[in-house]
Amino acid sequence: MLNELIFDLTALPGVSGAEEPVRRYIEEKLQGRCAYTVDNLGNLIACKKGRKTPAKKVLLSAHMDEVGLIIKHLDEDGMLRFDTVGGISPEVLAGKRVYVGEKLLPGLVGIKAIHQQKTEERTAPPSVEQLYIDIGAHSREEAGALVRLGERAQFAHNYAQFGEGFVRAKAIDNRAGCAILLQLLLEESEYDFTAAFTVQEETGCTGAKTAAYAVGADISIVAETTTAADIPGNEGAKRVAVLGQGPVLSFMDRGTVYDMGLFRLAQQAAAEEGIPCQVKTQVAGGNESRSTQTAGSGARVAAVSIPCRYLHSQAVVMQQQDAEDTLRLIRALCRKAAEL
Repeated sequence: MLNELIFDLTALPGVSGAEEPVRRYIEEKLQGRCAYTVDNLGNLIACKKGRKTPAKKVLLSAHMDEVGLIIKHLDEDGMLRFDTVGGISPEVLAGKRVYVGEKLLPGLVGIKAIHQQKTEERTAPPSVEQLYIDIGAHSREEAGALVRLGERAQFAHNYAQFGEGFVRAKAIDNRAGCAILLQLLLEESEYDFTAAFTVQEETGCTGAKTAAYAVGADISIVAETTTAADIPGNEGAKRVAVLGQGPVLSFMDRGTVYDMGLFRLAQQAAAEEGIPCQVKTQVAGGNESRSTQTAGSGARVAAVSIPCRYLHSQAVVMQQQDAEDTLRLIRALCRKAAEL
């Protein structure tokens, strides 16, 4: 079922600030299964009743939004100028298929042909200013009848399974985390817990701040994805994490120093359940853990992540078994955290 949820969720549009389709899908799945609310920012907060009420309130968190583009200008010739939403490197954009706006208009990110480029343009990575989206319009008026300024553009859905258990799709960051939380909400639970599906993580972890404050949890577990740099040219610690070696635990990143007690508890849970597990070997990146850690009177926080290659691109790659093992570990850690 987890793979089906990931397939469905990665297909949906949900660039930061426009997560409604993702939230609607989750709401439909939760109807009659557990109580939930939607706050003013658009976070969905679900309360799962278990067989027991824990002494400590546990929050599971995952963000619904994906990186993408936002339309900022219509050229006279009908091309769309844009800016990035979230951390996208412009060099991964040229030639990529996108869908624009609420109408999901098909488009293509274009750039000046190489034989027209000056020497310095050929040798330097392209900037966002050099790129545009072609939707097949002939004029500003024609484009304006189809697209409004401020609308988002998302990468085209390109889910595929390949190799031995590999999956490629856009928005695995962090629809895979959402799929894990949704799966846990749909099954029986030993203990009560709260799950927050948050907005605007890619642009500053905005949603997690308000969701965590509203929940007021004692313990926060963030379900995420993280960079796996197990590619040619990287050795040792520079590989960060490796596909096929299970969920990734972080002790520190650029936003959070994680609770060492929970970090060790997650390792213990993995050992007891026979779940392969690895430790992130770089202090880099960040996620909404800092927001869930510092909201209100604060919470102990852990992050459990699926290792992925090519994050923030049209084709993020993960292994299905890593996602399944991350689900298993978060399930076990949630139970152990409730017993503290």
